[in-house]
Amino acid sequence: MDSLVTLVILGDIFGDIFGDMMGGGRRRGSRRTGRPGNDLQMVLNVSFEEAAFGAKKKISVNKLVKCGTCDGSGGKDGAKPTSCDMCHGSGEIRRQQGFFTVASTCPKCSGSGQMISDPCGTCHGDGRTKKKVELEVTVPAGIDEGQRLKLSSEGDSGAQGGPDGDLYIVIDIAPHEIFQRDGFNVHYTVPISFSQAALGSEVEVPTLDGKVMVEIPAGTQSGKKMRLRGKGIQKLGGYGQGDAILSIHVETPTKLSGEQKELFEQLAGLEASAKSNPMR
Repeated sequence: MDSLVTLVILGDIFGDIFGDMMGGGRRRGSRRTGRPGNDLQMVLNVSFEEAAFGAKKKISVNKLVKCGTCDGSGGKDGAKPTSCDMCHGSGEIRRQQGFFTVASTCPKCSGSGQMISDPCGTCHGDGRTKKKVELEVTVPAGIDEGQRLKLSSEGDSGAQGGPDGDLYIVIDIAPHEIFQRDGFNVHYTVPISFSQAALGSEVEVPTLDGKVMVEIPAGTQSGKKMRLRGKGIQKLGGYGQGDAILSIHVETPTKLSGEQKELFEQLAGLEASAKSNPMR
């Protein structure tokens, strides 16, 4: 399965445009082979963990598929298509405008170059019918919000032998309760107490790989960042791993017991004494 990038070659675009206008250039052949199917797009919701580790997801797509009654021919009881009498099978109408020849899609056969004289009763000559199709999608580890997956030839079927379109799947990642993503890094806020910040402590913190113990140095200030290398999200293609970024948040107690209040008052007195006697 290809991932999100679809390249458009400007040379191909201008070649087609000016080739048609000049009446030459890179022709696709003097006779069209049916109409190509439309590309389709849908949104796929995945969890934070599914995007980080990868997953297989089942999806349902309503799309045009080859008609089972006429086997895609569009004709009733095996009736074969005939050449369009307006474009004579080329699928294009060409008009001379001064020195230029301008080509446009034939309005009668919609560019297929063919007409159905006795159309199928199921698909009414289109050769396709709507159907709900179940597909399995492989979500690669490390995919990010808004990126697209391309499923080749899983769009609408082409008409009268034309190529099938593609299906594009846009990834929508649900937010996590405690983690925030930044590229391949994962951010997490670690709450600690005043005493843990002042004296230092060993605390347990969650990561995508499970809980780990982290040493908090004595004198740690609120807002300090700590990095756990390799504890983030796998990079697309498996080339490396992001980090876990811990933001320390020193919590101020809102309710104190009598003993705790007395200890804080003693600490406040010591701090005041230290400020009044800086050389002590």
